[in-house]
Amino acid sequence: MLSPKSSSNLLRRLIIVTTALCIGIFWMSSVYDLRPLHGEWLFRKKRQVYFQRKNETTHINCGRLLQDDKGAYAKQIAASRSKISPRNLSMSCEHVRARILPPNPLRRIDFGVAYARIVYESYEFLEDELRSSYHPQNVFCYAIDYKAQKEFVGRVETLAKCFPNVIAPGKRWSIGRNGINGTLAHYECMKALMTYEGWGYVILMQNYDVMIKTVFETVSILQSLGGANDVHVEPCGPFRYNRLLNWDVRSLKLYRNEQQVTSAQLNSSLTFARGAVQASLTRNAVEVASWQSTTDECHSKQYRHAVCIYGVEDLAWVAKSPKLIANKMMPSFDYGAIDCMHELMFNRTYLGQEDQKWNMTLYENLPGVLYNKYRQNPYPGFKLDCNLVI
Repeated sequence: MLSPKSSSNLLRRLIIVTTALCIGIFWMSSVYDLRPLHGEWLFRKKRQVYFQRKNETTHINCGRLLQDDKGAYAKQIAASRSKISPRNLSMSCEHVRARILPPNPLRRIDFGVAYARIVYESYEFLEDELRSSYHPQNVFCYAIDYKAQKEFVGRVETLAKCFPNVIAPGKRWSIGRNGINGTLAHYECMKALMTYEGWGYVILMQNYDVMIKTVFETVSILQSLGGANDVHVEPCGPFRYNRLLNWDVRSLKLYRNEQQVTSAQLNSSLTFARGAVQASLTRNAVEVASWQSTTDECHSKQYRHAVCIYGVEDLAWVAKSPKLIANKMMPSFDYGAIDCMHELMFNRTYLGQEDQKWNMTLYENLPGVLYNKYRQNPYPGFKLDCNLVI
């Protein structure tokens, strides 16, 4: 049996050891990062949390661009646009992961988001986009254009081998500028994505689309859709289809047995609509089976296939846009705009920057969302205003 003095000494030693242990754990947690990575525990020194800008864009003050209401600073930067030089990137999985993985662990999200992107060039840009949207719960699929150069194909295939949540389907399609085979390429990704669990929406993208919402903002916005799909549809111009042909149900022979169909149904004509490739689709929609803007002001005055190529002049208003994706930004035109947008996403995600507060009722009141709610719970007098868009 211990004497009172011995008990007091033992207690004092226990307190000292416990205090030292707590201080040691606190110091190690502030210096080292202990977290699970793809099923394995990773113990490494923590990175300093800051956005690593490209050498070609370090002279740009991105914060000033975002607050540049009159555009004077943007015009100054746009006079000598930043373009990155091709880099001899190391494609070892160790280096690829180091360039993409988050600097600190990310909190869990309510559901993962799948990204299906058609790609054919600018690998480094695509890596930067992946870093900007990366989360272990998300899944990324790259449908590689059949015409893509061999080096590019090899890099994307290596990227897929380095991450369990990155896919590059083996079947490839030759994508035309007018969209030919684009749907089939996205469909290859959708089939591959269905083998992954945990994602609730898939976002369809093209090579030069840029995500302008963080991982957490994207999930919050998609949650506000309440299970509805976000697909861009608008009236189709007459030049997009042959007006000399008959487009009624009878002429198209849509019914095998026309005797069971009324004359009114047979004589009704199809109404054509057009849309954009970019879309956010629920997992259910993919199982059974965004944004391209030509109306917003294009401050850069540069277009490709009648679509604005955004530059540093557009950064301030694009950063405030309620949309998920900006189509398009191109490395060959202005990497300053791309790097600043990626820095903004980084700061919002990892540094707690709150420069915008998104109004979720805007998404909740979209026509497709309201109709989906009505379809689930019908009620008399429902009217749909299809003029509300974002």
